[in-house]
Amino acid sequence: NASVVVFVDVNGNDVKDEGEAFDECDVTVKQEADAIILDYSGLTDKGIMIDTDEETLSLVGLNNTHITAVSCTRVYSGNKDGGAYPDSAGFLKVGTGSGVGIIIITLDSYVSRVDILCHDWRRKESDATNTNTISVNDSEQVLAPFNETATFETLTFELTEPSNVITITTYNRVFIKGIKLY
Repeated sequence: NASVVVFVDVNGNDVKDEGEAFDECDVTVKQEADAIILDYSGLTDKGIMIDTDEETLSLVGLNNTHITAVSCTRVYSGNKDGGAYPDSAGFLKVGTGSGVGIIIITLDSYVSRVDILCHDWRRKESDATNTNTISVNDSEQVLAPFNETATFETLTFELTEPSNVITITTYNRVFIKGIKLY
């Protein structure tokens, strides 16, 4: 919410000339930022590659009416074995140990912020180091959240230019539990 002071005359007309009489009234300006929310916690597969247009739109786009197209490279529903979540469902695994993972989401409107609830493929252990990164559109690569409990954390990407095409790229493996597009 923001409060704006508007100067009007007694008839409610904008006062353009400082010499005119005016009354002060407060106007509340409210803007709701509705997010397009993609929640993958309901996925039940464990390590199944998403490789058809139909699967991509239904599993990655969750048949959201604001999403007009989705394409994926090296994206899996859940994780088969290894990593912080072996034999687990309820998220996307994006990327492989030797390959880049890509999700491209085309929307019917422009967004300027992307929140990704994610975690590195591994959990933090004494000898493990985090090398798995994620980026959105032309953003700088950032390390995926990496902790001892493998708790998903939100990374926020502010886009330099609003866009209706969102490209999420992982370098190696990252688990994604949800995406919010603002």
